[in-house]
Amino acid sequence: MMTLVELVESNDDLERGREALAMLKSLLGEGYGIFSPTLLGLEYEFWTNMSDQDRRLSMEKIFEELLESSEEWAQDLNTLDNTLTDVWWLVKHILPLFRGWQFGNVANFLHDFHDPKVPKDMCVKDTIHLMDAGLFLNSPYPSMLSGARDIDVFVSFDFSEGSPFETLKEARDYAATIKRPFPNIDFENLDPHSPESFYVFEEEGKPTVIHIPLFNMDNCKDVSTIKKEWKEYATFQMAYRDKKKIDHLADLAAENVRMNRDGILKEIRKAALRNTHLDFEGCAIMFKHT
Repeated sequence: MMTLVELVESNDDLERGREALAMLKSLLGEGYGIFSPTLLGLEYEFWTNMSDQDRRLSMEKIFEELLESSEEWAQDLNTLDNTLTDVWWLVKHILPLFRGWQFGNVANFLHDFHDPKVPKDMCVKDTIHLMDAGLFLNSPYPSMLSGARDIDVFVSFDFSEGSPFETLKEARDYAATIKRPFPNIDFENLDPHSPESFYVFEEEGKPTVIHIPLFNMDNCKDVSTIKKEWKEYATFQMAYRDKKKIDHLADLAAENVRMNRDGILKEIRKAALRNTHLDFEGCAIMFKHT
């Protein structure tokens, strides 16, 4: 279903659309054309040459065809693994909502609200479009980088698989787009395969960024263990049912804080000295989730 969401939201991003199409075909297996004839004939080259309207119509058609055959293909998925017994129920009840649902649209409780402290643009429409900061950037930097926040210290705990510096790059680019200060980071000298447990990025006149990868050379000891942990705690998997696995993950996160407690407090104190008005409300602690 998340792949269908990707397909819906990829109208302005052809590469994202190509990846979503490939993933959808892969998930449905070699017989995907039986479930959706439209999807069978939708190749990348054809997709890129379609107009926006034709792409939207194609996606609607794919939805309709998958809905009509949902009981068959979802039950086929259930035979692959007994942990997927709820797939058919989810498809049957949730997938129909996708056709009319504009993702992120909610009623605007500020509609027609009049207060000089509230920007007028926020009060004009009866609905507003919200995006989860985690889905947008896989980290809540967007909500923290607004001018109203005026954050002096970011403490970012990286809890995702893959490169532990990916969201830092995206946060830097996002800050540049909205013209908010962000420290310069030399990513070429950061090894994503053997990250340390504590990074400090600072630059005069800009907020300090403390970055703490979950799996690192301090709590994992070596590169092979880091790779093993990445594989074990991959993003796309069913819910953990083994309490030992959950406890292990929580223990690693706690160890990172214990090891770097003094360093975190040191940077907060430095920021406080730079800005005598700063208290702990000026420190944003962020978690990047798996």
